[in-house]
Formats: sequence, C-alpha cells, structure tokens
Amino acid sequence: MKKLFNTGSLITINEFSSIQINGPCELVTLGPDFAKVKSGNYVIEATGDELLIDLLSEEIAIISFDSIHSVTIAKLDNEVNRYDL
Repeated sequence: MKKLFNTGSLITINEFSSIQINGPCELVTLGPDFAKVKSGNYVIEATGDELLIDLLSEEIAIISFDSIHSVTIAKLDNEVNRYDL
C-alpha cells in the first residue's frame, strides 16, 4: 500500500523560515544553527537562526528557523562514502 502513494521527493521552502522535505529522508547532522538531511542521492543542508525541528520521520522532515541564511542541495556521487557526508 505504501508504494501505491509514493510520489517521489519534494522540498519546499516556506516563507524563508522553514524547509519541508517529503519523501524518504534521514537526519545526517544537527547543530545549533544548521541541519543536514539525506534524501535519496541528495544531501540538503540548511543554516539559519534559532533552529527548531518541527517533525522528523522516515517520510517527512520539517525544519524551522527564525530566518534561513542558506540552503545547499548536493548530489552524492557513487564514489562518495555515504557515511562520510
């Protein structure tokens, strides 16, 4: 049943203060002002002021800031050690 509704991954930035990732994802690194999340073959890193994790599960992540300073999306190469992100 889960595969029936699988629509792929979607990344949304809401009002330059929160990031929502829909689709399979996992937390890589978390700091006081940044979060790094892996989704498929991509790593999404966001930095900003006053980080707050609103929701984090296998299928969705909502990360909020007072304001976002930067968002970086990088595709992982086949040769990259996936545990050394």
